Amino acid sequence: GASRSDSRSTSLAPRGVAPQVGRFTDPLGSGVQARQEWGDAVRVERILRVYDRHPVVTVCGKISNAGKDDIALDSARIVDVSPDRGGWWHAGHMRESPAAVFVGGISELLCEPPAAGDTDRAYGGTGVLALVNRNPTAGLVAGFVTAREARPDVGARFRKGEGGGHLVAHSRFLGRKLRRGESIQLDTAYLAAHADPFAALERYGDA
Repeated sequence: GASRSDSRSTSLAPRGVAPQVGRFTDPLGSGVQARQEWGDAVRVERILRVYDRHPVVTVCGKISNAGKDDIALDSARIVDVSPDRGGWWHAGHMRESPAAVFVGGISELLCEPPAAGDTDRAYGGTGVLALVNRNPTAGLVAGFVTAREARPDVGARFRKGEGGGHLVAHSRFLGRKLRRGESIQLDTAYLAAHADPFAALERYGDA
């Protein structure tokens, strides 16, 4: 992903930055994490965590203003699964687009059924997006554990016969100022897959 500030773009998927790998324990459990840090005037830290006993991945981080001037934050793509990055997703088979459970606007919980006829389908939600295949049953949940610092938006795109070609979870700061010497902790993004979609949503709720 990328964080944008004052028309500049700082990659959240840097090349050539070796991760520091180690064990961790947090409220969700224990596992292995990879930590990366890069940048000059705008410093970015990213921590990716994979859990031992749950099919869950989380991504969190921090943006620091180490420059001489204040900066305005636009958005930060915490998760970016897209074809130009060699990424893809799928939940079940590729013959029909998955059903979706998501939050519309600020707090309205909505559901949409699967659709066999759609060749290209876009999804979007605030905070969480669950994509569900009915046969075989499978669920993919993408969302945020917290939303303290920015608006948490989640989006995806599905193409019939190819599967999911796009999945993004990004924090919209809407021009929030980060003054010289200040830092901001990014809200934690959450990804999980499960054969039981209801269990996947319950585990996300527990997080």
